[in-house]
Amino acid sequence: MNDFINLTPLAANLTVDFINFFIAMVAIIFSLRIVWRVEKKLDIFFKLLTASFSIMLIRDGIRILQDLDIISGKNTFPILDIVPMFLITLALIVMNSLISKLDGEKDR
Repeated sequence: MNDFINLTPLAANLTVDFINFFIAMVAIIFSLRIVWRVEKKLDIFFKLLTASFSIMLIRDGIRILQDLDIISGKNTFPILDIVPMFLITLALIVMNSLISKLDGEKDR
């Protein structure tokens, strides 16, 4: 039991990175299924989310390769940490605009 709790740093990093990688893959699959079925502003929202999840998938894939010492260096691509949050923020702005129109709020 103590062996499970005392994971080596490599195993701990790989575990977290693989979990993130898997979650990003699932999110991309669901987002693409939704994009396929919706239109206009809602479509833009989910396209931005899908792009964000795709960047996260690439980022986590690179981190896995770094953990396995296939690619050298840590934080080689710090922009891959910033861009997904930027895209998610844009997606939320698009969704806010859509909801405001549905509620009949005036454009400011």
